[in-house]
Amino acid sequence: ANFVGTLHVFRDVTMERGFQARLKTIAYTDQLTGLYTRRYLYENVKPNMSSDSISLLYIDLDNFKLINDSYGHHFGDKILKKTGKLLQTLCPDDICVRMGGDEFLIAIIGQTSIEELTEKANGIIRSLKNHFPGTALLQPLSVSIGIANMPGGSNVKLDELLRKSDMALYQAKNCGKQQCVVYTLDLENLLKFNP
Repeated sequence: ANFVGTLHVFRDVTMERGFQARLKTIAYTDQLTGLYTRRYLYENVKPNMSSDSISLLYIDLDNFKLINDSYGHHFGDKILKKTGKLLQTLCPDDICVRMGGDEFLIAIIGQTSIEELTEKANGIIRSLKNHFPGTALLQPLSVSIGIANMPGGSNVKLDELLRKSDMALYQAKNCGKQQCVVYTLDLENLLKFNP
C-alpha cells in the first residue's frame, strides 16, 4: 500500500454552540413578556431544591378573561407585557416566570421569612393597582397571590411546592381577590373539607 498522506478534518463548533445557546434561550424565555418559562423553572430551579430554601409567590391577574373578552387579545397582551416588566422591576433578584395565560410565578432562592414574603406580595399588589388604575369602563386591574415556602434540606418536590402556592392562591381568590394568602396546613384541611 502506498502511503499518500493524512487528512485532518477540523470542525468549527462555535456556530453550532451559539445556535444551541439560542435555542435554549428561546425555550427558556416567554416570547410575549420576556420572563422565564415553566420549562426554565423545572430545569434550573428543581435541581437546587434539596439544598436551598425556596419560596414561591403564585400570581394570578383578577378578572383577566373579562378584559380579554371586552377589549380583545391585543389589549390583553399589552397588559401581560406590562405586568411582566413590572414584576422584573419589583423582583430583580428573583426568578420571574410566566406560567401561562395570566399566571405568573416569583421564585425566591434563599432564606426568606413569611413576613418578608407577605410584604413583597403586598408590594406587588399595590404596584399593579397603581400601574393599572382603571377607567370608567375598565375596572382597576388587581392580582391575587398565593405564598408557599420550603426551608433548605426538606426535600419537598417542586410540584408539591407549586401545589401549595396554587392552593393559597385559590384561597386568596375565594376571599375576595386582590390579596395574598400564605399556605398553611390549616388551609390544606379547610380546602379538603370545603372543596
